[in-house]
Amino acid sequence: EIKELALAQAALMLGLGGMVDSYQEGFEMARDTLASGKCLHKFAHMVESQGGDTSVVYDLNRMPLPQNRKTYYSPIDGIVADIDAHEIGDASVKLGAGRHYADDEVDYQAGFLLHKKAGARVKKGDPILTAFTSEVSSLEHPDIRLDEGYTRGVGSYRIVPDEPHVIVKDQSLIKYFVDRNGVQPFEIIKQN
Repeated sequence: EIKELALAQAALMLGLGGMVDSYQEGFEMARDTLASGKCLHKFAHMVESQGGDTSVVYDLNRMPLPQNRKTYYSPIDGIVADIDAHEIGDASVKLGAGRHYADDEVDYQAGFLLHKKAGARVKKGDPILTAFTSEVSSLEHPDIRLDEGYTRGVGSYRIVPDEPHVIVKDQSLIKYFVDRNGVQPFEIIKQN
């Protein structure tokens, strides 16, 4: 989905920049550029410019893995009705993946892997989320302990029983587009 989002944003920017006449043309141009490898090479150049190890860009197996991780599991059979991104973001900061203030330290190995997305069917015991960090104490933070209290992180997953009357809301990645004409449903942009 992140690829779809990036291509959609690139398509819109190409249109705003006057390089294409339609969203579809911009999407195809962005998709073709990504497939060609040009984007990966540009990213490697950005990593190199900042003193990073470009070999990791071309071989993800060279990326050091976090030493500490904890996986959380679905407490019931059901459907992931929605995921609260704000709660996931808040928990990520507490893990060390972000900052509250500019001078806060960042743990570059911290973050979450979301195993299930909104709309997914889950069985009791299915992994839904894994927390990663280089500091084991971060996993014990009261707002990170995601099991018993279902506070942040897993608590941001709303899992409902899979029953005939359950309707999961639209899970479109992009719903609206804002431009000088105001807010428009994204489907209209895609058709032009």
